[in-house]
Amino acid sequence: MERLTVVLAGPDTEYLEMVLRFVRSSEFASALTIRAFSSKDNLATYLNTQSIPHVVLVEPDFLTADVSWTTLDNVILLVSSQYSKESERYPSLFKYQPIHQLLTKAKAMYLDKHEVVVEQALGNGHTKVVSFYSIVGGCGKTTAAINMSRQLSLGGNKVLYLSLETVSSSPAWFGTVPNQELAEILYYITSGNKQAASKLEQYRKTDSESGLHYLEPLTHLKEIEDVSREDVRGLLDIIVSSHSYDYVVIDCDSNFHARTIAALEYAHEVMLLLLDDIQCMYKTKAALTALRSENAELYQALHRKIHMVVNKYTGSMANRPEPDLFDIQGYLPYIPQWKNVTQGQQLSASREFNHQAMFLTSLFSQAK
Repeated sequence: MERLTVVLAGPDTEYLEMVLRFVRSSEFASALTIRAFSSKDNLATYLNTQSIPHVVLVEPDFLTADVSWTTLDNVILLVSSQYSKESERYPSLFKYQPIHQLLTKAKAMYLDKHEVVVEQALGNGHTKVVSFYSIVGGCGKTTAAINMSRQLSLGGNKVLYLSLETVSSSPAWFGTVPNQELAEILYYITSGNKQAASKLEQYRKTDSESGLHYLEPLTHLKEIEDVSREDVRGLLDIIVSSHSYDYVVIDCDSNFHARTIAALEYAHEVMLLLLDDIQCMYKTKAALTALRSENAELYQALHRKIHMVVNKYTGSMANRPEPDLFDIQGYLPYIPQWKNVTQGQQLSASREFNHQAMFLTSLFSQAK
């Protein structure tokens, strides 16, 4: 997609400079050319003599500038209150929201209005999709998936975390309130709407500490149960073909639902978590044995990319999986301090766990 030219206009020079500094040091540096004006005269000169910009973010007071506003169909008002009365002529955005969120919404509004389709080139091979899975719940799958995602992001990679669990705990990690944005993205996909990619860009969130991107999970049980194999593949196609990420980390449900199978099939790597527990080992063996018997094609596909990882490892094991199924390839340590946590952020504070989570990425290049 072409680089967008954005004009930002308003009397607050400190705000303008803050936005410019953010753009220069963020991912938007390669996506946007931004021009800022604190003078109505300078704004008028630019808009009346230069090529029409893709987006004009302007505070309402600057609409009095001597500009042929009727020739601009991409004007967005920057309002200082979330309760400002909506303009009949121009859409608006709240000025004091996080800058990343503001620019993402402005870009998405442009894409929607002009029906610009994000280019797709499936199978580009640049994005590695990693699915975290366990046969038995309670194996610490989400803890491992989010910690690896954060560490990859802190290491300079562009990472998206996606939860496909029936009931996801990721909002507790990120301190957010669940919403229906993912449901809207999936609706766009199933209805064949070409703007699904722009909705994805609009609704993704950013973890302020690590820079990790994530989507809020579905919250209604009926909606998540209705997500099909095709829905998941369509969503992942759009994410991968956006060329925006080095890694997509999927937090799968502990079942063989169609959406889970789709995530396992699509992934380049599957991290299968288990515990040194007789019930966990038995159920894992029983499920994989049944899969090998009933769906040999899927079993063989998984066999080539599964990495079996023992979580809550204490230094020795009383139980081991059958060697003819999968070998243990990694270990994540037991962290006693995690027995009593009150915030999801506390589960990212162990240097030992994070070091081992990053070590698991060395398994990705090991051929089977």
